[in-house]
Amino acid sequence: VYIVQPHPLGHIAFLSVQFEVKRKGIAGMRENIQSLPMSEVAVFAENLAKNLFMFYSDIDNQVKDKVAKSLLSTNGCNSVAIKRLNSSQDWVGNIFCEFTDETDLKEDELHKVLHEAAVNIQYILPEFKENKIE
Repeated sequence: VYIVQPHPLGHIAFLSVQFEVKRKGIAGMRENIQSLPMSEVAVFAENLAKNLFMFYSDIDNQVKDKVAKSLLSTNGCNSVAIKRLNSSQDWVGNIFCEFTDETDLKEDELHKVLHEAAVNIQYILPEFKENKIE
């Protein structure tokens, strides 16, 4: 699970991951998504900004943006649920919940769980601050 945030606010041009929770032995996304120009994933970034919830049960066949597909599937992701985060009406990021194996959770269950998480996170999510990862 990780949060992708657009930045800088007011002139959004990049996507980055600042917060991430992962299981032991699972590759993280934080190192791969740092100041990723939105122009490199334009269609996917537009979907992140416009859609309240997305679920890709088969990343290889459902994600059309080649860079986004590569970022998700290269790290072993098989499916992903994505919930938009808002502050008032402004898009402040997306919470991603990735699955490396098939999940028996239904799309509506995932939507409900991520919605509850979003309600608790979206209004207190701090603005993304660039930190150099070394």
